[in-house]
Amino acid sequence: MVADAPCQAPNNENSDLIFMQYKRIIYCNTLHVFLAKNNMSTWSRIESGIKQGLKDVAASYGIDWSGAANTASKVGPAVGGGIKGAKNARAEVEMRISKAETRLEVGRIEKAATQMVAKGAAKGAIKAIGIWGFIPDIAIFANGFRKGYSTAGN
Repeated sequence: MVADAPCQAPNNENSDLIFMQYKRIIYCNTLHVFLAKNNMSTWSRIESGIKQGLKDVAASYGIDWSGAANTASKVGPAVGGGIKGAKNARAEVEMRISKAETRLEVGRIEKAATQMVAKGAAKGAIKAIGIWGFIPDIAIFANGFRKGYSTAGN
């Protein structure tokens, strides 16, 4: 079948597949040319920014006074929240065991109890720290990202 216009594909099932393949090839070639022209400098700058931001956040938990304060601001609430979460999860396990009708069901609940208590402790710790506990880390990461991004292009 011959197409009516040079830019028009013929109307059959194979032509749609061929057209999609050509479209994908054109897109991939265009992307390749774009990345080659820009030498991927934007992507490498973003990567440098992320690396520097993570390094700065890790350094904020260092062995100096500010690092100790940053660590303490997370550890205190996390421990309290973890204990509370573990107690709540253990109470949930006890309630499920008391409601179990068979010994097989009790055995399954007891097997899963450790995992349930660990999850409860983790959820309690995260809830206790909350978003407010991570605002300083977000600010430190943003500042490190800015520094890494700006120095990568020079």
